[in-house]
Amino acid sequence: MVAQEATGVVKQYSDEMVKRWKEEIDTLLVYAGLFSAILTAFNVQSYILLQPSIPDPTLAVLQQISLRLNSFSVNPPGTLVNSTHPITSFAPIPMALVETWAVWLNSLWFSALICSLASASVGILVKQWLHEYEAGISGTSLEIAQLRQYRLNHLAKWRVAEIIAILPWPFQIFETVGGMPLPDIRGEPQIFGMYV
Repeated sequence: MVAQEATGVVKQYSDEMVKRWKEEIDTLLVYAGLFSAILTAFNVQSYILLQPSIPDPTLAVLQQISLRLNSFSVNPPGTLVNSTHPITSFAPIPMALVETWAVWLNSLWFSALICSLASASVGILVKQWLHEYEAGISGTSLEIAQLRQYRLNHLAKWRVAEIIAILPWPFQIFETVGGMPLPDIRGEPQIFGMYV
């Protein structure tokens, strides 16, 4: 009778623990998906900031026209206009360097995306472990209770509870850091790349 009650208690404890962990992981996976989707939208827009700005083609054409016009010389009245002066080229249009704050911002956001996907991957892995933990342990017989306790001991040995507790940390860290104002080289505070 006592053994039957003990197996019932172990089953109830085990089932409630696994159910709670699965719900936490499900919530984390939904949040990771939303976080990654929003972060990807920001990454797509901010990645453009890492590209050096290309000179305006209109400016290059106007420089060419100006060079041609400067090469013409006008002789005394009644003579033709000709191109006797050598063409001197303008200095090349400099390409703008990538701003330091843009590199930091993109590094932060891409790191956050990588950590988000890593957390989701670990969450899926833990959920698979929990599924395997529950496989073949239905009932309250003494053998099933021993198998359940054996698996429960190994979940503790593998530190599954600690892994589940650590999974939300990357989101919390990047939400805190990502919401901080980032000063750019002009000293103006920014949040998510937008001037305040």
